[in-house]
Amino acid sequence: MRLWGADIGNAYLEAKTQEKVFVVAGPEFGDLTGNILAIKKALYGLHSSGLRWHERFADTLRDMGFTPSKADSDVWMRPSQGVYKYIAVYVDDIAVAAHDPDSIVEQLKSVHKYKLKGIGPLEYHLGCTFERDKDGTLSYHPRKYIARMMEQYKRMYGESPRQYVSPLDKGDQILSWIPPPN
Repeated sequence: MRLWGADIGNAYLEAKTQEKVFVVAGPEFGDLTGNILAIKKALYGLHSSGLRWHERFADTLRDMGFTPSKADSDVWMRPSQGVYKYIAVYVDDIAVAAHDPDSIVEQLKSVHKYKLKGIGPLEYHLGCTFERDKDGTLSYHPRKYIARMMEQYKRMYGESPRQYVSPLDKGDQILSWIPPPN
């Protein structure tokens, strides 16, 4: 399978608001200055915009034949020729795992008219770097994110933080076995 990522541009503007929101037009509206305008699109900052966007994109994925996973409702799947195609959604970021992720992305663009940015093989997504080893095994890690945090710490405190392999002290036990009740 190939793994692609994309960002949906102006995601909230793709959904309509169900709230009745009005504004008085300012000078930036030209001839409409002073008029009362009704907001139709879900804008960033409106109370229900996130939910409206989520509903809108869920409808799109259902139209494309995807169903949400029972384990995580933001991971969508669709059977295809004996395997599954997957789309993982985090707000307006998507990760597509399929033999042909480009066809899924193209359908989102051409049929559903989403404005997608950063389309292509997934290399960096949600703070993690994605890469394959020489055997083709996919792995991900937050090395860049951690490096930025370390730099920020050094700027703030003038020294590097102490490095640990584990936050646990030697001999710490985090699990214990409790026999089931009779």
